[in-house]
Amino acid sequence: MLKWEIIDAYLGLPYRNYDDFTFKKAKQDMTANENKLAVLRDSVSMNIIPELDLSKFEGKYENQVYGFAELVQKENFLELTLEHHSKLKGKLEYIGNNRFLCTYSDPTYGVKVFPFEIVNGNVKSFDLFVDDFIDYQPYRFIKQ
Repeated sequence: MLKWEIIDAYLGLPYRNYDDFTFKKAKQDMTANENKLAVLRDSVSMNIIPELDLSKFEGKYENQVYGFAELVQKENFLELTLEHHSKLKGKLEYIGNNRFLCTYSDPTYGVKVFPFEIVNGNVKSFDLFVDDFIDYQPYRFIKQ
């Protein structure tokens, strides 16, 4: 923000409070994100029954770049473990339409929705997401 204040001063423009503008935008984005997360958590609390039994989602999945991910059924949710992040876990709770809400054990990774692809009653793949500041691209994991 200092950069823009210096440019404005050099150009003889009146003072603009860039910090206030940025703070208001960040606060607005944070509120929108909290509201979206509340809606997703409400979907979890509805205890929607998945199209397929959770046991059909269990297994080893592979991403050609990352490596392996494994899903294991625990009670009424799935637990995600990743080959190269052995201490990181993800709790996947069903929210409808073949999507799961993933809450990572490390809050840095965020809370994300994972869509699953189901073909002829079998799980084919899922897209893994992490918080955008880590990586904004999805990782497609294909069931082995």
